[in-house]
Amino acid sequence: MDYLAILLIIPFVWASLHVLTSSLGCRKTGLPKAPPGPYPFPIIGNILELGNKPHQAVAKLSKTYGPLMTLKLGTITTIVISSPEITKEALQKNDQAFSSRTVPDMARAFNHHKNSMGWLPTNGHWRILRKASAMQIFAPQHLDATQELRRRKVQQLLDHVNQSCNSSVAIDIGRAVFTSVLNSISNTFFSIDLAHHGSNLSQEFQGLICGYAEEAGRPNFADYFPVLRLIDPQGVRKRTTNYFAKVLGIIDGIINERVELRASAKGPKASNDVLDSLLSLTEEDNSEMSCHDIKHLLLDLFIAGTDTTSSTVEWAMAELLHSPEKMVKARDEIEEVLGKNGHVQESDISKFHYLQAIVKETFRLHPPAPFLVPHKAETDVEMRGFIVPKNGQILINVWAMGRDSSIWPNPNLFMPERFLEQDIDFKGRDFELIPFGAGRRICPGLPLANRMVHLMLASLVHYFDWKLPNEMKPEDMDMAISVLQNVNHVTGNSTTVCISRKSVSPTLPPGPYPFPIIGNILELGNKPHQTVAKLSKNYGPLITLKLGSITTIVISSPDIAKEALQKNDQAFSCRTIPDTARAFNHHKVSVAWLPANGHWRILRKASAMQIFAPQRLDATQELRRRKVQELLDHVNQCCNSGAAVDIGRAVFTIVLNSISNTFFSMDLAQYGSNSSQEFQNLICGLAEEGGRPNLADYFPALRLFDPQGARRRTSIYYEKLFGIFEGIINERVELRASSKGPKASKDVLDSLLSVTEEENSEMSCHDIKHLLLVIDYLFKLFFRTLNYYLFLLSGIDTTSITVEWAMAELLHNPKKMVKAQDELEEVLGKDGHVQESYISKFHYLRAIVKETFRLHPPAPFLIPHKAKADVEMCGFIVPKNAQILINVWAMGCDSSIWPNPNLFMPERFLEQDIDFKGRDFELIPFGAGRRICPGLPLANRMVHLILASLVYYFAWKLPDEMKPEDMDMNHSNLSLSLSPATASCCPSQVPALQESQIKRNAILFHDLESQDGFLDIIGDDIAVEDGSEGGEGEQVLSFHEFDCHTLVNEQVGFPTIVNNEICSMKIYDMQSSRFSLSSHGGQRH
Repeated sequence: MDYLAILLIIPFVWASLHVLTSSLGCRKTGLPKAPPGPYPFPIIGNILELGNKPHQAVAKLSKTYGPLMTLKLGTITTIVISSPEITKEALQKNDQAFSSRTVPDMARAFNHHKNSMGWLPTNGHWRILRKASAMQIFAPQHLDATQELRRRKVQQLLDHVNQSCNSSVAIDIGRAVFTSVLNSISNTFFSIDLAHHGSNLSQEFQGLICGYAEEAGRPNFADYFPVLRLIDPQGVRKRTTNYFAKVLGIIDGIINERVELRASAKGPKASNDVLDSLLSLTEEDNSEMSCHDIKHLLLDLFIAGTDTTSSTVEWAMAELLHSPEKMVKARDEIEEVLGKNGHVQESDISKFHYLQAIVKETFRLHPPAPFLVPHKAETDVEMRGFIVPKNGQILINVWAMGRDSSIWPNPNLFMPERFLEQDIDFKGRDFELIPFGAGRRICPGLPLANRMVHLMLASLVHYFDWKLPNEMKPEDMDMAISVLQNVNHVTGNSTTVCISRKSVSPTLPPGPYPFPIIGNILELGNKPHQTVAKLSKNYGPLITLKLGSITTIVISSPDIAKEALQKNDQAFSCRTIPDTARAFNHHKVSVAWLPANGHWRILRKASAMQIFAPQRLDATQELRRRKVQELLDHVNQCCNSGAAVDIGRAVFTIVLNSISNTFFSMDLAQYGSNSSQEFQNLICGLAEEGGRPNLADYFPALRLFDPQGARRRTSIYYEKLFGIFEGIINERVELRASSKGPKASKDVLDSLLSVTEEENSEMSCHDIKHLLLVIDYLFKLFFRTLNYYLFLLSGIDTTSITVEWAMAELLHNPKKMVKAQDELEEVLGKDGHVQESYISKFHYLRAIVKETFRLHPPAPFLIPHKAKADVEMCGFIVPKNAQILINVWAMGCDSSIWPNPNLFMPERFLEQDIDFKGRDFELIPFGAGRRICPGLPLANRMVHLILASLVYYFAWKLPDEMKPEDMDMNHSNLSLSLSPATASCCPSQVPALQESQIKRNAILFHDLESQDGFLDIIGDDIAVEDGSEGGEGEQVLSFHEFDCHTLVNEQVGFPTIVNNEICSMKIYDMQSSRFSLSSHGGQRH
């Protein structure tokens, strides 16, 4: 419902008002009704009914609503015609009324629609351009005069094919024919080649033309809602402007060179080519044509003539390979006319009756433009008892007419013979077959296209024998695709050459075809991670989704995740920033959302050294022990009073207080207090806003409007949190200012304040400048501290949910609970005490945590990554700026990785060495690579400590005599209340930390301060981050663990060893919980 609601409340207020106003106006006027059609949705109309193949979808609708049908595409009333009779009435009887064009927004690039023969209305300017093209370009005498030129271009094509055949080199037939067509047109216009077979320039020019065609075929908001043209919401016009700029730049350079040449020449200027003829027109007295008109006219002809002609030849070859008997019949006819050693000429085309039938049949089955170029009604027109309203868009579905069984027997079969039995042509008189249109707006380039298609096809069929590769049979060809693939040709009896169009250009990964505008949003459902996992089974572990205007790549396998986060770690190190993260400009100071730049490295280093470093975590373990003790006291109190325990809320409180004490040396909540609930509501509110689908994330152009109010609500949550933190920081600053003597770093806030003061003392000497810098640093400190704390707050709910899920799974599997309790008792004894130092000995408990992360990852999709550049993966392209989602939930439920993946089986982790610290990509709930969650070391300790304490000290049961099998383990938002049974051991106090339980991990790392990087401690491992430009990134090394040395009473020393020598000793005082540094020399024992 969330996604459908989003769609129905699309906040285009202007468009909505326009729809309502238009509908009210129609009711008042009482006009005859429009043709029938499917009932439109509010605002969006019938857009969703178009599907991924609109011409086919509309053809099916026409069978229900008739050959004259109305669709509402956004605010645009569209009339679709699907029969020859009504088409004839529209384009012959009502030719004048329907002679205008509906201009798409992309055609407005460079104001092309004001100078284009294709888009201008049939006014005086259009007539001038049309006359010039008919008289100077496509007149029969001009085409006859240039046929030798086209013959030479076709010969170059044949030479290229023959050369490739002799050298067994693969041929891209689409590109080869495109190059021939491009050079034929460029020589006709300019007397020069614009490309050569096999050249990069040919591919680049083809890329420009195909890019334009792709933009023309892409659904565009601005076409459905014209009021949005001002903001170009999908950037279609912007991209088209880039294509036009490059093509017009080429044309402009050629024209300027020719003008200079003509100006320097003496004597009369003979019209040797089209450009000379057109320039001569502009120089005539009272000429109504300018060089500007010439540029846009030539742009039209290049775009319309190249890809269309090459794709038609390509389709014809595909159909002939699919029907070998037709190929033989065509070759026999050509040999009968020319002889075996004859040469194909344009003058022979009229004799190739069967070949002409093949071309007609190709146009019938595969028209270059299934809907033709859209027409527009200049006035209300009555047709068949219905009204085609003024300004209505008229689409002629020539694809549907070509597949109409009432016109063509066996319409889906390729049968050129049908055109030998009836006199039907494609030149605009027979409305059963009008691939080039009809009436006054028929394509002016038809005469040239007619000659070129027949000449190229006849030459390819006559001069080469063709066969399919790899012993493929014709019936194995998939004729439903729109390009010719895997076709081979042979000369003689020896050489086989592969031909496939665009086979060398990697494409996007596969995925479901997107709906117009909204893409695949509706396919996500209410559990996107599960829906996408199902899609991955159909399309593979690397798929593409279009979420609004955002291209999203989803990864669902460990191997590809490793390639993304390890091999391409640098390329994918940026983040896709949700609109909610922009509240208070949080994304500009957040270690989670910043790109991996210098600012991010400073924050990451500070978090690694000041918060998550092993010595910091070791120094605060007594704090966490006290907080766990408070949790146990709370549970014990509930046990004695017979009250159920809300596990999630209780664990949330302990995690919140542990973090707040680490930062501020104070509790922010109490068990059972309203403050705890309020704080939890704030965190849950932030999480809910982050997880709620937001239209501004799918359509970034709407960020300005914040259509669903998500950023506004997030700002309110931030404001409340900032209010709490600001008071704490101000109080601490005042306290430090009033204190005398050194300021010891007792907590994270003190450490950060000390850092800023050191920086100030180094950077400022003058009083005024110092004051400004102090204010500036305090401001930065405020936001930096909030950034760290907010980032950690994201882990509060995550940690509590993980413990809650683990407890739920243990209650659902009582034997696992007993096994975990037995292990704890075996390690600690019946009256022992759980300490962080024992976690490494709780093998089964650690397996439980891993299994919980596998089944219930805190974030089913990791925080989205973003591609900094185009990246090739698995033979596909991940495009620049694409959003990358890692579906860790899908990987955790993959039966090819985990036997019985839906069962809770911690034992699987006792049998294999897989951990969740970023090296084993089967299990990466915290991510991997340089963007791995920096809070992993703290989360690792807290989850194990809390879970071990709850399992060890209490015997648990479900409330209200519920049985384990009655638990619903599929619920995505678990809320677990448990009743602790009367426990044999409910401790009231956990003893102080013992010397024998303290160990220190020392690592061989030379001269850390001189490195541009930092250490990132992950459990029992250390990641060394090289932060320099072009550095190797993150490398994971192993710790060397050393036993501690007791120096004096209640003091423990930890050596730092370099080159096998103890170069320094860190001394930990257990009473003050402080470290001090002492130099120490000597050999390692």
